[in-house]
Order: sequence, then structure tokens, then C-alpha cells
Amino acid sequence: MGNEIGIDHKTATAWLGILEARYIVYFLQPYYKNFNKRIIKAPKLYFYDTGLVANPLGIRQAEGLQYHSSRGSLIENLVITELLKYRYNMGEKLTYIILKIVLAMKFIFSLTKDKNLKPLK
Repeated sequence: MGNEIGIDHKTATAWLGILEARYIVYFLQPYYKNFNKRIIKAPKLYFYDTGLVANPLGIRQAEGLQYHSSRGSLIENLVITELLKYRYNMGEKLTYIILKIVLAMKFIFSLTKDKNLKPLK
């Protein structure tokens, strides 16, 4: 990620660590049945507050999101973050997720204790 914005990898890691410690961002590991893919694939970065992302993009109201190119990412971030908060409030930790788009509907799955995938309500 550091190369994309012209800074050293160690600097980017340190900055992201600070943001994570301040509960501004968090990382979520993707889930794959193939264990080697789980190790290789990088975790996804999400923001606890989607307003911190929307404001610099010029999105000030919900209507501004309707046609914005980042709409899908912002909605994904919002849904995952709300699910994460819900799971934490229920005393469960959300560590693995799969996000698939099927006919414009999103289905979110979590890895259960018995290693089966089930949809969350």
C-alpha cells in the first residue's frame, strides 16, 4: 500500500497501526476454504466511521452517494462495520467474512465454530 502513495512500506504500516489503535480503521481477514490462500491474501481495510471516507470524496448527503463511483465500497464498509458492531455486542467476534454480490443482493457469511458457513441475519 505504501508504494501506491509514494511512502515506505514500514511507514505505511506504522501509520495504519496508529489508526487501528485509535479505532479509526480495522483489518478483516478474508475467508477461503484453501488455507494457503488465507495466509497469502491481504486483509481488507475498513473504517469504523464511513463519514471519514465520504467527506474527502465530496459526499455530504445520502443523495450524493447515489451515483458516486465509490458507492459499492462505502456500502460494503457500512454493512460490514454494522455487522461487526452487532456481533461484538452479542459477545461474538467476527473474524472471517465472505462478501458476494448475487443479482445486486449482498449475502454476508461468517465462519461458525463447526467450520460451516451460514448466512447471518
